Amino acid sequence: MIDTIIYDMGNVLIEWNPEKFLHLIETDEARIAKLRTAIFTSGYWPRQDTGELDADKAYHMSLALLDDSYQESLRQIYYHWYEYADVFTKMQDYAQELKKQGYKLFVLSNTAASYYDLAKKGYLPIDEILDGKILSYEVEMVKPDVAIYQYLLDKYGLEAQNCVFLDDIKGNIEAAQSLGMQGIQVISENQALADLKVLLSKYGRLSEQ
Repeated sequence: MIDTIIYDMGNVLIEWNPEKFLHLIETDEARIAKLRTAIFTSGYWPRQDTGELDADKAYHMSLALLDDSYQESLRQIYYHWYEYADVFTKMQDYAQELKKQGYKLFVLSNTAASYYDLAKKGYLPIDEILDGKILSYEVEMVKPDVAIYQYLLDKYGLEAQNCVFLDDIKGNIEAAQSLGMQGIQVISENQALADLKVLLSKYGRLSEQ
C-alpha cells in the first residue's frame, strides 16, 4: 500500500524554466547567451545544489565572467528566479488533501538554500505540512545517485514499496524505482495529478477501505 508521497521541487511544485527566466529578464539574445554561459554552462549554478558553492559565491564567480552591466540581471537569476516562475498550485493543494487522508509527505530535491526563501515567501505552502525533506546541498548528494534516496528512506524509516516519487527527470524516477519505489514522471501538472490520483485509487490508503 502506498502511504508516502515524495516530491521533487522544480517542475513538480514550482516551475523551473531558466530559458523563460532569462528571456523575461533580458531581451537581447547576445546578452542572454552570455548570462546563460556565465551561470549554467560554467557549472556554477549546479554547484550550489551539491553544497560546493553558496549563492553569493556562485553569483560573484559568474559576475567575474561578465562586465558590470550584467549585475542586476545576474542578481535576478541567482536571488529572485522564483518570482518569474509559475507555482504548481493544484499539485500543492492536492497535497493538502492527501495530508488530511493520512499520507506522509516529503520533498527530495536537488536544490540550494533558496528553498527556504521560497518557503518563507509563500511559494511552497506544502513545506508547512511536510513530514520531512532532503535537500541536496545540505547532504552533499544529488539525484540520481541512489544514495540520496536511500538516505531519505533511512532517515525517516520509510519502506520503498510504500512510496511514490514525483520528478520531472526520467533518470531520477528510474533511480527511485531501482530501490522499489513507484515513480511518476511529471510532464505537466495536470498529467502528474491525474497519474497520481489513478495510482492512489488502486494502491493508496483509501483503496483498501
